[in-house]
Amino acid sequence: MFNRRSTIQKVKENEKNLWEKIEENLEYAKMSFQQQIEFKIAHIEELKYKNTENQLSHNQDLKNRYGVDEEFNDKIDQNKREQKLQNQKLFENQQLLKQQLKNHEVFTKDRRLAIQFKHPQHLLGQISIHKKQVKQIGFVEHKKDQMQLYTVDQGGNMYIHDLYDLYKNPIRKKILNNIIGINLSYDYKYLVSGGMNDMIEIFSIGLQTVTERGLVEGWVNNISISLNNKWIAYSTLESSHDKYYKNKYDICLHKVGQLHLEPVYLKHHQSQIQQLIFSKCDENRLVTSCQNNEIVIWDVENQQNIVYKELQDIHYVSLSNDGNIIFTSNYVGDITALQIDYNEIKEIQKIYVAHDKAVNIIVPYQNDGFVTAGYDKQIKIWKKNYNEYEVVQYIDYAHDQNIEILASDEEGQFLVSGDQYKHVLKVWSIEEITQ
Repeated sequence: MFNRRSTIQKVKENEKNLWEKIEENLEYAKMSFQQQIEFKIAHIEELKYKNTENQLSHNQDLKNRYGVDEEFNDKIDQNKREQKLQNQKLFENQQLLKQQLKNHEVFTKDRRLAIQFKHPQHLLGQISIHKKQVKQIGFVEHKKDQMQLYTVDQGGNMYIHDLYDLYKNPIRKKILNNIIGINLSYDYKYLVSGGMNDMIEIFSIGLQTVTERGLVEGWVNNISISLNNKWIAYSTLESSHDKYYKNKYDICLHKVGQLHLEPVYLKHHQSQIQQLIFSKCDENRLVTSCQNNEIVIWDVENQQNIVYKELQDIHYVSLSNDGNIIFTSNYVGDITALQIDYNEIKEIQKIYVAHDKAVNIIVPYQNDGFVTAGYDKQIKIWKKNYNEYEVVQYIDYAHDQNIEILASDEEGQFLVSGDQYKHVLKVWSIEEITQ
């Protein structure tokens, strides 16, 4: 007698029986998490095979009932559509399980490496002198045996610390008030800053004085100085402008030494600018991102954008030390590596669940790596292994609060990190792990 149940009903029944079989399997209960995932993946393959058998059987039933006519062909087409939908669902489940397995393998490796990274032996010290939010931290190396750490808070208080004697009283210097955006030059000689007082400044670290000032319209939320200290680019907060201000989404560009002149406006973005980054290898290359999840690469000498790319979700953007890789993060802990290839931006790696929560900051590390931190209170160091980035060191619960500020020295020997409230900064000594 012809079975009137559709193929899709048979498939659902097979799937239900399969998962009941899995849960009842005593051996399955004894398996590790990784073995359980592999077991489920194998059984999905079994389901797909059974579905194919069911389709062939059902087609034969239809042929016996209707013969080969137009109605038979319609039934066959309907059966194929149902089969395709179900196989697609099985495929998606299988891919999800495979990604879950991959994430587990990375997590397990991270935990294993974390054992090698204990806080007491790697934490050099803590700094708790700031009363306002710390906006910028960085390392300035004057001699081989002397390393200085500078920290700047929103109130414009700059402290210069002796890295090898963090408990020694630091040098204090007052710079621009109400700082929002601040950046250190690549030669460690200058700080450029801007904020809520409609002004930008260039501060000489060596001379301990302001060398140039310029008036701006609006509150400066991002600022960057190029290689060789040739250009300064900045953006302003949308909320600080009158609604009729026409340049609120533009990037303002100055040549150093000409801050008193009207800026050049780089126009493309249609929403609030989030970040500005000059390349460490090309004084004329600028990378920008905005709130509508768009990345743009600029040639500032010719005042034009070279290429732009839209992504699904951008929380933070960073640029590798060689200027060829853009790193982006999102609010769910994923990281994307994008390669700049002539006039194209190509995705080369997607790291799912790199952190348990939002990745709040990414900084380049040595020649082929980067460091990440975020709302899960963890710090991870990533290095390139063949064609993919992998975690090589891991600091679990580096802070009690979400980590929002991070910096590395040029050689990658030290890290400094700050928590959500930024009243506590921690300095870490990094030991190289040979892969």
